[in-house]
Amino acid sequence: MTNVTCECDDDNAPYAFMQDKEPFERLEPGESFDETVLFASGSPSKFVITTHWLGADGEEHSRDNIITW
Repeated sequence: MTNVTCECDDDNAPYAFMQDKEPFERLEPGESFDETVLFASGSPSKFVITTHWLGADGEEHSRDNIITW
């Protein structure tokens, strides 16, 4: 995977979602990445992060991940 980025569900976003490491130039299958998320009183305990990447085929792919804390 190349050019890996992610975005947060704006309707249910935590207080702050920092993406200062993006885009990740390359991730091998099975690798993961960390991003900094700050929560404040009233932040939702469940939200969606969508990860986007370019596959080996050059096509854009995405996946929704439900995050709870």
